[in-house]
Amino acid sequence: MQDIVMLPSKPEKFIRAAREFGYSDLIFLFEGNSAEFNKLKKKFEVNFGLLFVPKNMDDFQKLKKYDKPVLIIGSATDEQLLRRILENKKIHGFTNVEHEFGKDHTHYRKSNMNQVLAKIAYDSEKTYYVNFGKVLHSKKRSKLIGRMLQNIKFMNKYKVNISIGSFARDEKGFRLYDNLESFAKVLKARKLKAIDVPVVSNLPKGVRIVG
Repeated sequence: MQDIVMLPSKPEKFIRAAREFGYSDLIFLFEGNSAEFNKLKKKFEVNFGLLFVPKNMDDFQKLKKYDKPVLIIGSATDEQLLRRILENKKIHGFTNVEHEFGKDHTHYRKSNMNQVLAKIAYDSEKTYYVNFGKVLHSKKRSKLIGRMLQNIKFMNKYKVNISIGSFARDEKGFRLYDNLESFAKVLKARKLKAIDVPVVSNLPKGVRIVG
């Protein structure tokens, strides 16, 4: 069983915590430029993924500079950038579509997702990753969950794959998979897809640092 976490300064602590929570593999997501990604990938022998947060359309050209991430998850709240994420063949999935700012409309929530985008996500075989960590640390949790509920409806309607990860930034952010699964049920996810990313090896006994 795999979990998705954010890359910490000391991955070995996460690996010990992961064992206690029953995970066999961790996917460490890095958010930053390609030079730093490639440098850290050589330093840490862990499964490196990328949280890709484009600020404009030109940023998509930079994806080819990253050295073989095992998983690329796109993140955007802007509709045009999100659409490009969904259409990009290098990107495996998307997350953090929702934010907790602004007022909702009378008849629907400002969840930054719609039926057109959901259909594109299905056609391009993208996975919608529920970021539990974002909910955990949200100051406006009820608003965020409400917007996630609306987006899950779109995902269910168009049969988009849904997965959930802790996206932990520290050991306190870990959760048992059963707990994550229960939260996904609260969001009314019709069918949850277990995270199953091809990795080089199973979770090592420790992290070896080279160089």
